[in-house]
Amino acid sequence: MITIKQIRAARGLLNWTQKDLGNKAGMSREAIKNIENEISRPRQDTIRAIRNAFETHGVEFLSGDGVRISDATVHILHDEDGIKGLWDDIYETLVNHENKEVLIANNTEPVHLGKEITEYLDTHLKRLKAAKITEKIMCCEGDTNFLGPITAYRWIPKDNFCDSPTFIYGDKVAMLIWGPPAKITIINDPQYAESIRNLFKFSWDRARIPEIQE
Repeated sequence: MITIKQIRAARGLLNWTQKDLGNKAGMSREAIKNIENEISRPRQDTIRAIRNAFETHGVEFLSGDGVRISDATVHILHDEDGIKGLWDDIYETLVNHENKEVLIANNTEPVHLGKEITEYLDTHLKRLKAAKITEKIMCCEGDTNFLGPITAYRWIPKDNFCDSPTFIYGDKVAMLIWGPPAKITIINDPQYAESIRNLFKFSWDRARIPEIQE
C-alpha cells in the first residue's frame, strides 16, 4: 500500500499534474484530486493502478512516506526458461503500459530451439496481438522468415548485423545471446531505454523495406 503523501511526492518527482497521473493510471483528474484530498477512499485495485503508473516511469516507493527515482536494475536469465521469462516480461511490462510497442534489433531465430519453446513463442505472439502490443523488427538483409506482417520488418545490411537480438520495451532493454546455453540480460533504466530506443528509430528510418520476390 502507498500513502497519499507518497502519491503527491511521486507526482512531484515526475513533474506530473493530477491530470497526467489520471491519464497514466486510467482515471479522471477528479478521481486523483479526491484521493489526494482524502475525499474518497480508493479501492486496492485503484491504488495498484496508480502505483504501477509511477513504477513504470521509474519511481520507487520506500518505507514510511518516502519516494525516489529508482536505480537501474539488471536481471540475468538463462536457458530456455530464461527465453520464456523474457517473453513473459515483455508481455507483463507492456500489457498495461501507455507505449505498447516492442522494438527488436538484430532479430534472428536459431534452428536448435525445441518444439516446446517454439509453441511458447506462438502463444506469446498471440497474446501480444490480443493486448494490441505491436512490434517493429530489424533483421538481416535477405531474411524472409516473417512471423508477422511485412510492414513490421526492416532489413539492415549484413555488415551491420549480429545474431544477438536486442529488445526495447517500456523502460527496459534486453539482449538475448542464443548460445547454447541461452543468456538474457535485462536492464531496467528509463534513460538508458530511451537512448537505445532513439538509436533504434534512427536506424529504422534508414533501413530497407523488405523485398519479397514471387
